[in-house]
Amino acid sequence: MNPYPALRKNPFFQIHIEHLPTKEKIAFEGWVTSFSDSYTSQWQEEMVYGRMDPLATYQRTGRSISLGFDIPNDSKSHAITNMAKVRQLIKFMYPLYAESAMETQNTLQSGPLLGLKWTNLISSPNNSGEKLIGYINGGLAYSPEVTEGGFILGGLKQGTNEESEASIAVKNYFPKKLSLSFTFTVLHTHLVGWAPSGTGGKSFTFGGSQGTDAAFPNAFIAPPPPDPEEGGVRGNRETADDANGNLDETNEPTPKQTEDAEERRNEALNRGPDDEASAGKIGAVVDDNTEALSSASGSDPEGLDQLGTVIED
Repeated sequence: MNPYPALRKNPFFQIHIEHLPTKEKIAFEGWVTSFSDSYTSQWQEEMVYGRMDPLATYQRTGRSISLGFDIPNDSKSHAITNMAKVRQLIKFMYPLYAESAMETQNTLQSGPLLGLKWTNLISSPNNSGEKLIGYINGGLAYSPEVTEGGFILGGLKQGTNEESEASIAVKNYFPKKLSLSFTFTVLHTHLVGWAPSGTGGKSFTFGGSQGTDAAFPNAFIAPPPPDPEEGGVRGNRETADDANGNLDETNEPTPKQTEDAEERRNEALNRGPDDEASAGKIGAVVDDNTEALSSASGSDPEGLDQLGTVIED
């Protein structure tokens, strides 16, 4: 019985790795067996005579991810393909040079920076392919499980993962199960900390944008639904993650309503006493007949004529 869930073949659960200097990419259909995401805050402490607490100066906050996963091989072809991916990952541990020849003056162009993604737990809200940028710090542990058995093959065709028909002697052994593990140091690609998100300095956003704030470090979630008990139908406007935080409250007039009200006030100020009384009477009649106006539109032209006659009177 296969102990590994079928979800390991789902792209969402695959381990995606990219060698950034060459743009080479691989994806393992592995099943993660160990995962930890560590955040380390470093401070420089200095002890002073007569002071019980040290003088602490903040230096940095670093992030490190440890990942281990198994790669089961269900068939010979699957084993050959996965072994090729492992070989490629091992090559990803090496840098990019300017020249192909092994010369003393060869120039190192780029270190082996990597992009890494696995589900939402290892992902970035603002990088291409949602990959975290960083490097494998320390060793890449590659451990074939020889007790699980394997596939014995001859030589492979040059430049392919296919067995050569001309090969007779045993030249390759592909385990049925591989285990990989490494520690990945993350290089942040967004603002590493908090910053004011509005005037007055009363609200703050992490990472330099609302998108980064909502997704860091490993959760791609939508803002919570508005709470009618916290600031009205659209939610609490003091809350940075309010999905409608930039909209007006429902009990506030729109700019058009404010402009119309201002025009009515100005007209009232320019009228005489008799005009004001007449305007008040007409306004009352209009209010009383608003419902009639709504019902008359398109279906009761006579109602509209009657309404106009009342206003003129």
